Amino acid sequence: MTPAEQQQIKKLNDNLDREIAIRLKESTHAANQAMQSFCEQLTTLAPNIRVTRDNDDPQPAPAIQVTESIAYSGVPDGTELGPFIDLLSAVGGDNTPPAEDSLAAITTPAMLTLYVSSMCPHCPAMVRQVFPLSLANSNLKLSIIDGPAFPELAEADKVKSLPTLIVDSQFRWTASVDTDELLQVIGSRDPSELGAAALKGMIQDGNAYGLSEMMITHGKIFPAFVELLIHPEFSVRLGAMAAMEDVADRAISIAGQAVAPLMAQFDQVEEIIKGDILYVIGVCGDEAAKPFLTSVAAASQNDELKEAAEDALEAIAGR
Repeated sequence: MTPAEQQQIKKLNDNLDREIAIRLKESTHAANQAMQSFCEQLTTLAPNIRVTRDNDDPQPAPAIQVTESIAYSGVPDGTELGPFIDLLSAVGGDNTPPAEDSLAAITTPAMLTLYVSSMCPHCPAMVRQVFPLSLANSNLKLSIIDGPAFPELAEADKVKSLPTLIVDSQFRWTASVDTDELLQVIGSRDPSELGAAALKGMIQDGNAYGLSEMMITHGKIFPAFVELLIHPEFSVRLGAMAAMEDVADRAISIAGQAVAPLMAQFDQVEEIIKGDILYVIGVCGDEAAKPFLTSVAAASQNDELKEAAEDALEAIAGR
């Protein structure tokens, strides 16, 4: 960190109205050490900023979780430091303007991924343009990623130039974005086309029943929702199962749409997830699942799976 950058952070500390707390979500990624070092310098230079380290659920890429809706993966130096300081200043201040109607009206979650670089002259403008949207409406989950620091993520998202903003892996803007156009695209999306990351965000925000309400309202099980029912993280599966139970209680015909894709995934997942699949199939109450469940109960060498299949058959019979 250069002396000029240190002075920027000290000035930020003097301008904060209150102490703010952020988290470093750690990872085994090579960039973790550099981000940890940056956070240590940050708290030394700005005592009003408190950083806690979160390694309970290691992430593929480390991230500084500035708010529940904004995360930053990378060391914010060079051209990235200014926007990062502006973000912290906005979080630590008391003058955040109210959201405009078009922004406040967005109730469907959106995953915004913004790729930047510390050498990019145009990136700061887009960061400053986008982060206030997520501050004003927490349904907009913003992940700012230093592309050169995480080339594997940039490659997976087919990022060729910076800055690049991606919404729900479907829409993208490069170099610049019109805010009104961005909000229009976000607000007009079909919720059934949301990706697993956006739906997972709802689960992690404790809004599983909001997700079930969306599926009932649209009369369908969202395709990406099935990914949550077989997700490797138990907490995600548990939230998805709660949503599935709610759908089954209120609209059993809609719940049945999950059965075929779950049966198709059964042989591809670990044993512990197979048990959850069997439970969900039973909750869905679809008579067409009986032959599948009967075959699982007859062929399984795992007593717990055999019992889960039999319980699912009883649940269907009890509907």
